[in-house]
Amino acid sequence: MSNRKKKKSSLYTRLVPLAKKVLKIRKRILPGAKLKAEETEFERLYVGEDAKKAQESEQERNTLIALFIAFAGMALVMIYLLKGNTGGREAVSELSRPSFGTARNDLFFDATSQDERLEGLEMGVDIESLRLEGEEREALLERAADYVEDEIFRANESRDCVRNDLNLVDQVPGTDVTVSYPDLDMKLVRYDGTLKNKELEGPEKTVLKVVLEYFGYEVERKYDLTVFPPVLTAEEELKKEALRDLEDRSGDYSETAVSLPGSSGGYELSWYRRGESPLPLILLVIIVVFLLPFVFKKDRENRIKKRKDQMKRDYAQVVGKLSLLLSAGMTVRGAWDKVCDDYVKFIRPRQRHFAYEEMMITSNEMKLGKSQTTAIEQFGRRCDLKEYRKLCKIITSNLKHGSKGLIPLLGAEADESLEGLKEYAKQKGEEAGTKLLAPMIIMLVIVMAIVMVPALMSFGPL
Repeated sequence: MSNRKKKKSSLYTRLVPLAKKVLKIRKRILPGAKLKAEETEFERLYVGEDAKKAQESEQERNTLIALFIAFAGMALVMIYLLKGNTGGREAVSELSRPSFGTARNDLFFDATSQDERLEGLEMGVDIESLRLEGEEREALLERAADYVEDEIFRANESRDCVRNDLNLVDQVPGTDVTVSYPDLDMKLVRYDGTLKNKELEGPEKTVLKVVLEYFGYEVERKYDLTVFPPVLTAEEELKKEALRDLEDRSGDYSETAVSLPGSSGGYELSWYRRGESPLPLILLVIIVVFLLPFVFKKDRENRIKKRKDQMKRDYAQVVGKLSLLLSAGMTVRGAWDKVCDDYVKFIRPRQRHFAYEEMMITSNEMKLGKSQTTAIEQFGRRCDLKEYRKLCKIITSNLKHGSKGLIPLLGAEADESLEGLKEYAKQKGEEAGTKLLAPMIIMLVIVMAIVMVPALMSFGPL
């Protein structure tokens, strides 16, 4: 356990300093407004906690991955530029035929007439290779035949001693010459060129017919072969002997298990299975690590959205409570503290609410001596929602000019907030319906397939 902690600590101490240097450069480059917005974002997510520490921890965790992605992207751009893909325009008046095959040319052209001008029209043009005739064609086929012969018997000593598989090429590289092998002796040679010579007791003779075709013109070659049993290496001999011993042991099919031979061919055998390669797991871990920063960012955005949604839902309740308490004769500060006390006693044990948490921060600030007007104005800025800013404006305006008319204003705001809550619930219902649209379409496609596939199959083959 201690060794694991030491390794983790060593790796952490190596990586974090580099991340901190990058973050310092980032703070110098980014405008102060953007940095302040990030700090505010984390403060809203971590109400009553050390938001600055949480921000530093998350940014340090993601910086190294961002650096790797940046360097990888720069490398790809350099490779792209070195290949000459600069996006320029090159005039073309003719297209050269390729030496073989078909060349695909992606071209653009401009067209001009007396009435109009068309620019940047795209067209794909296929140009076939040059076709040889007469002596040039014969010379080409002769060279191709020599090449094919060398390739076919490349792994063997000669045609009179064939022990290894044949390399049956189907195309001569750099030409339009195709190769076929009709009338193969399937008892000795498969279509892919592998030999069936492992069970041979002695040499077998056969004929290999080769046809070379060049745009309809054919040339035929025949080769007499003598196929011999393969020469086994010491390892192959040992494998063959071990397999023979294993087949002898596995003859009794009534046994639930087959014992492996402990010795064979003069060797002591020790059997084992290889474990699976960890490479797929390593690749999976790398991919997950690269995607984590984006997942964390998306998660933070979702938490901020949930915070705003929760505060919008709580707004009508907050305004209603303040209006009721003020109507009962309490002061603004007394009503504010009463709402916070009720939240701590009855609501907070079940679930934390951001709006009430912000109100508690404001209540503590007023208890520490901050003026009511300043504390409530800062409450509105921290909430960062127009509803709460409007509430704070109503309260602070009446604190500055007297509390006359505050209760009717809060009552009207409470009624308006209830209507807003209804609209908000309606909007959320519409969003939920939109999210269900995709699953419904998938289900429709599945149902159509279930109905149509049996109907189509009932027609049978045409």
